[in-house]
Amino acid sequence: MNSTIYDDLGCFFAHALMLEQEAAEWLQEIAGMMQVHNNAELHKLFSELAEDSVQHGQEIEKLCAGMSLPEIKPWQYGWPDAHSPEAAGHHDLHYLMSEKEALQLVLANEQKAQDFYRDVQDKASDARVRAYARQFAEEEGEHIALIEQRIASGSETEQHWFDDIDPPHMPE
Repeated sequence: MNSTIYDDLGCFFAHALMLEQEAAEWLQEIAGMMQVHNNAELHKLFSELAEDSVQHGQEIEKLCAGMSLPEIKPWQYGWPDAHSPEAAGHHDLHYLMSEKEALQLVLANEQKAQDFYRDVQDKASDARVRAYARQFAEEEGEHIALIEQRIASGSETEQHWFDDIDPPHMPE
């Protein structure tokens, strides 16, 4: 873990910006995948979520306007695992997934992002880093509540995409 994230506001902002940028890219990629597979409902959902990440990134850019952010190489980020918290891998995706399954995947990513910010908040030595980490964790909490509400309001039946009798060709 990149320990300067806890001590340097610029490093923290660089992480927050990358988190939102990677989330937006991941969500846009998935939205495109859903569009290709004629899943208009999930295309719309993932496109909206991607736009939310773009907007959050823009808000962070405004916060750090005038600051010189460090250039961090991809392997130098202080993520808890191999990916930034809001950009999960593709192993849990399927073109026949339901809205509920998609929302649960996004929910898990939002929870990882909130955990990341809470970790920074708990360990930061810089008061400004702690304050922004707390703010960003609270914002992730708002996203979590909205997604949980959307999951709870859904009345769909679960699809069983793992029983797809005509799966797409997936080259190895």
